[in-house]
Amino acid sequence: MPNKKNCTWWLNLLRQTLSVRFESPDVLFKLGSSQLEDKFKEILEDFFPRYIKILTSEKYKSDIEEIRIEGHTSSDWATQCPPDVAYFNNMKLSQDRTRSVLEYVLTLPSIAEHKDWVKKYLTANGLSSSKLIFLPDGREDKDKSRRVEFRVKTNAEKRIVKIINETE
Repeated sequence: MPNKKNCTWWLNLLRQTLSVRFESPDVLFKLGSSQLEDKFKEILEDFFPRYIKILTSEKYKSDIEEIRIEGHTSSDWATQCPPDVAYFNNMKLSQDRTRSVLEYVLTLPSIAEHKDWVKKYLTANGLSSSKLIFLPDGREDKDKSRRVEFRVKTNAEKRIVKIINETE
């Protein structure tokens, strides 16, 4: 019989496996810029249509609640400034970057047949430096913290919670 501890473990596993991370900051954007680098455009042209083809398949389509483009930054800012100022500057930058990614992928001709569906579920979410990545010694990994992730939110979590509640 499932219990809440097992449910939490499974939910965490689901969350971890439903995202695709792009973490080469020099390939994504120039430092401090929201303009997509040409190499990242090439990557998106290859990745995004295949990603959407999978998500819009009959096997998964009805389970999708949201597809999130998440923009993340390091805690740094180009000029010396208080941490709160750096956080808000990075929030604007991360939001501008996710909007740039959103605008770009929605213009790809290869997703035209799914564009209305994609617009219904795809969101752009700038998260600033709120979800940093750390090295084993506890220091921030600034390069890995500067990333873009595509994350799928499904209704599986609701189904699991319902099953657990029914068994208790």
